[in-house]
Amino acid sequence: MMNNMSELIDKLKKGAVDRCRERIIEAQQNPKEKSVTTNNCRQNHGLTSHSKKMRGL
Repeated sequence: MMNNMSELIDKLKKGAVDRCRERIIEAQQNPKEKSVTTNNCRQNHGLTSHSKKMRGL
């Protein structure tokens, strides 16, 4: 049973790394508009507000 759990955990880790790798490649191929710098954001809004704005929330 312990061996199966280790294999399952390794499989989940590999899947997560593969998904992250795909997202990074996709982001490099489709660059977004120039993002607002953190310093400029802090002058006008809080860090949380900036994060929500960047994610469309």
